[in-house]
Amino acid sequence: MELNFNITENPSYLQVYEFEKYDHEGVRLWLKKNWSFIVYTSVVYVSLIKIGQKWMAERKPYELKKQLVVWNGFLTILSFAVFIRMLPELIVECAREGFYSSLCHFENHNVATSFWGVLFCFSKVLDFGDTLFLVLAKKPVIFLHWYHHVTVAVYCLYVADSSDPSSRWFAVMNSFVHTIMYAYYGLKAMNLKISRKISMLITSVQISQMIFGMYINFLTYFTKVKGVACDRPYWNIEVALMMYASYFMLFAHFFYRVYVSRSQQQKLKRI
Repeated sequence: MELNFNITENPSYLQVYEFEKYDHEGVRLWLKKNWSFIVYTSVVYVSLIKIGQKWMAERKPYELKKQLVVWNGFLTILSFAVFIRMLPELIVECAREGFYSSLCHFENHNVATSFWGVLFCFSKVLDFGDTLFLVLAKKPVIFLHWYHHVTVAVYCLYVADSSDPSSRWFAVMNSFVHTIMYAYYGLKAMNLKISRKISMLITSVQISQMIFGMYINFLTYFTKVKGVACDRPYWNIEVALMMYASYFMLFAHFFYRVYVSRSQQQKLKRI
């Protein structure tokens, strides 16, 4: 299913910079033809985790504090840029057309939002770099970590050519969470003492993101079932729903294991 929509380069609600005016149709067609590169990249990524862990088995962990500060600082800035450039379109869409329209239609789509949306998708490949630091530091790479990276990257680049209206919500939510998350990691790399409550809050926000993501997919699915027009193909909704549901379960389990179960164990030790 291909969507028909207009992308304006001069929206009344947002100043568009010259570097944001790109050949969106050309990029869309390229992604439609070449999206599978992310599948091969993901296979290599997962393979390198195992290879890297074996290579590091007999070696001392690397000290990468400075590199981590730079890396997380860069991703914080990038995530914040995506968030602040994509958010205005959502606000205007909701204000002018309503929340439902923001999920199902592109009534006020502009080239800047489209540009940062594409950049957001490609940035999911950059997120693979997080794992390199874990492997070189000989820290565990849990299933949630690499599964989340791989599935988000594959989904983003697969659906990018169809320009799913709800993807704006997914990108804005994710970039907001990543801004906070990478800022936190950067500060931790600087050896700043941060309350455990902050990390709990970040995980809670991530879980809230998954709940809202499931809500969006359920809402658009049943809207289409009722025969109301919605420019989201069923396969897209179903795949996104399965992803968000799996993330919710994994993040909720992580929260329980790290913050609830450990706290209970520590209390028992004090008795």
